[in-house]
Amino acid sequence: MELTDCHVHLQEPVLAGHVEHIIRRAQEHSVSRFVCNGTRPFDWPIVKQIAQEHESVSPCYGLHPWFISQSRTGWQELLGDMLNGATAVGEIGLDGWIENSDEKLQQTVFRSQLELAYQLRLPAVIHCVQAWGAMMDILRTEKFLPQTMIWHSFGGSREIMAELASMGGYFSFAGNVLRKRQDRRREVLRVVPLERLLLETDSPNIIPPRRYIKSSSQDAEGKQINEPANLAGILEGISAILEIPEAALTEQLQQNYQRAFLIENNEGH
Repeated sequence: MELTDCHVHLQEPVLAGHVEHIIRRAQEHSVSRFVCNGTRPFDWPIVKQIAQEHESVSPCYGLHPWFISQSRTGWQELLGDMLNGATAVGEIGLDGWIENSDEKLQQTVFRSQLELAYQLRLPAVIHCVQAWGAMMDILRTEKFLPQTMIWHSFGGSREIMAELASMGGYFSFAGNVLRKRQDRRREVLRVVPLERLLLETDSPNIIPPRRYIKSSSQDAEGKQINEPANLAGILEGISAILEIPEAALTEQLQQNYQRAFLIENNEGH
């Protein structure tokens, strides 16, 4: 059975020059597709190039809340051009953890990208950290929402999850759900409708606990780099939590991936 890593950042500088090897190692662990999320105009062309060089990489482009202050005038037009043939609009969202961030600007940028996803009939891949109040206010008042929304490394409550599911939400979990002191996140994982569940590594970030690591490398400072191959370990851990055989869970996850990313409507992505 083949797995899809529903959220990676293969364009990150720490992975430069290693992408081909990283993909090969992941494929050795049955991870066959990689949804690669751009975060700012600087890295969108890198995502595009990686996707052109590797058929297994599905490109997404969005302006992440961390980088809105760095974006030059005209980013909306550039994003619109980049999204021609893309898999999704993302990674976009809100982040209340950023110090001295302009919350109103974050919300304006987020709304504009939600509208773009709706207009282009593309899914949206969404980041939300310490901003659930503002996030839900936006989603409850937006007139037009994307057909599907993929909640990256979901960290909301079960009540929020239920409301988001009714709006077309899918919920992607990364290796942090397997860490100690993540009981609340695991409680939510257990009640996510199985047909709305996705898995990701967020490579090169969010490395899972040691027992679930299948492959990793180190950066120049000796810090471990998470790789998509570790999706196999994350599957193992989540399969145990949900008490579902890995093969059955893998089949369900692949069906969910196709629905969440509208594969039937966007052949070739």
